Amino acid sequence: MGTIATFYSFKGGVGRTMALANIAALLCKRGKRVLAVDWDLEAPGLDKYFTGYPIERSNGGGLLELLMDAQTKSTYPDWREFVSNINLRAPQKLSLISCNTDNKEYVNLLSDFSWSSFFEEHGGGAFIESLRDDWKSEYDVTLVDSRTGLTDAGGVCTIQLPDVLVAVFSANNQSFYGVTDIIRRAQAARQQLAYDRMPLTILPLPSRFDSRTEFEESQAWLDRFAEELADFYKDWLPSGYTPRQVLGQTKVPHVAFFSFGEKLPVITQGVSDPDSIGFAFDMVAELIGSDFQRVGKLLDRIPSATDVLESSESYDVFISYANKDKPIARDLAERLQGDGLRVWFDEWMIRPGDSIPLAIETGLENARTLIFVMSSNVTGLEWATLERQTALFRDPANRGRRFVPLKIDDAPLPEPFKAYAYVDWRRKDESEYRRIVSSLGNTS
Repeated sequence: MGTIATFYSFKGGVGRTMALANIAALLCKRGKRVLAVDWDLEAPGLDKYFTGYPIERSNGGGLLELLMDAQTKSTYPDWREFVSNINLRAPQKLSLISCNTDNKEYVNLLSDFSWSSFFEEHGGGAFIESLRDDWKSEYDVTLVDSRTGLTDAGGVCTIQLPDVLVAVFSANNQSFYGVTDIIRRAQAARQQLAYDRMPLTILPLPSRFDSRTEFEESQAWLDRFAEELADFYKDWLPSGYTPRQVLGQTKVPHVAFFSFGEKLPVITQGVSDPDSIGFAFDMVAELIGSDFQRVGKLLDRIPSATDVLESSESYDVFISYANKDKPIARDLAERLQGDGLRVWFDEWMIRPGDSIPLAIETGLENARTLIFVMSSNVTGLEWATLERQTALFRDPANRGRRFVPLKIDDAPLPEPFKAYAYVDWRRKDESEYRRIVSSLGNTS
């Protein structure tokens, strides 16, 4: 059976719909059968995130028309006729039940629709239950975008429909306490349902979180979240792990660029950078998609700088590069790691909330070899930073360490490095790759 996850926020403007849209895209890329439902009848807009992708539109309209058909017809309508299918160029198409605001009568239909009448006079609860059963049977994951605040629609989404409640909030008291109050109300109301239900799985999701410009303030808020939300993690967080660890990997950073328009950064920017929005969404997609069965492995997948420092873990190689050369550096890091080498690469090692200077310093101290990617892309400021990183490895007294310049274009070698034999990586020859591996003390 599949999982139904509702995305709820007490206040608007926290990025709830954006989170759902991106996580839906990630699950489709993983080959999951995904249904997304825009249940925000009064302020819909989930479909806007998929503008530009090929779509097979539904024949029956949207969610509102589906609900009205259910209360006016003698038999339940077939909800499949209200599903659009979107090709995200992924292994699975995304199924979407949106709100058909193109219907010129939408506003009138909405004003005529009554939730109390739907439930009390037309057996709406049984119809919602039939939808739930069908969706769990036909999809791996159903994601429901709920109405904000205290509403009847929000009650359906937070109480009757979901197995998982993703509570999206920002770092202010209105948003935070509003959403925690709704969670507790939903948990209590579930016990009064006429239908058997397991307890709700709660996943708190801090969003629009700025830990770059206000680092100390952000850490204080994360500590507060971890303390006050601790009870919500008890049902699924394995022993040995803390809510603070989960919050560190799932908090969605504020990136001004994505405040404009409706975008899918998980597709346009990827998910590998721990400071990115995509990284947090990927973590949530993994948790939901695995039914919270691999939590420990997910939290362990990228050790933090503090973890490395405390464990004194050593690395075969630290890769240093200019920002514009990141794709080349990443390809090399992945190849070396695939050959069994322990690679320190910033995208993998620095998590949201880590001190970047401390992480880099720790990585350098625990690496035996430094590969320095050299190109014309190294700017003056970057050059000063990269030269400082190489100083320890260029010190003749450090006989146990190696410094390997990696030349990737025709730019001349800077004076400090002309005395060192370099690897010519302009053509990425296999023989040059073997020289790299040999320099790391590994002949595999």
